[in-house]
Amino acid sequence: MARQKTVIDKLYCSPGDVIPCGLNWGPWLGVTADTIYDFDGTVTGLDVKDSWFANTYTNLKVGPVPRGRYTVNFDIVGESGEEYHRELIIICR
Repeated sequence: MARQKTVIDKLYCSPGDVIPCGLNWGPWLGVTADTIYDFDGTVTGLDVKDSWFANTYTNLKVGPVPRGRYTVNFDIVGESGEEYHRELIIICR
């Protein structure tokens, strides 16, 4: 399956915030009753303080966030072996 990149949502914050970024994969994984086997979350230019996943949810805690625009990358491997990629955008003003 070809890797599909999709921006799901935008998050807004103030400079210096440490924010949680979460993604519910249920709408995509529920079609095939898949669950998450492995998860990698990254944000170029920001520190990832913590990351975790369970069943169909992935979460990152990032920051402190300086002014700017950042892309949060969520990459998972399902129990089925399928790989998926989704993105959130952080906008800090």
